[in-house]
Amino acid sequence: MNNMAPDLSGLVPCMIVVIAVAVAGAVVSLAIVAQAAATLVLAQRRTRASRPDHVLAQGHLV
Repeated sequence: MNNMAPDLSGLVPCMIVVIAVAVAGAVVSLAIVAQAAATLVLAQRRTRASRPDHVLAQGHLV
């Protein structure tokens, strides 16, 4: 009657896999966010003349 606790030893490998997948997902997400931030910083550093969306008409730049 003392041994009523369920045997959870089979869950240990599953928990290791779940934790590993969660860590890998966090690393990938962090890499994506870092890449997006770096792209945004580089886009902000460009001069206004080099941005194609500032062309008004016939090659005149803002």
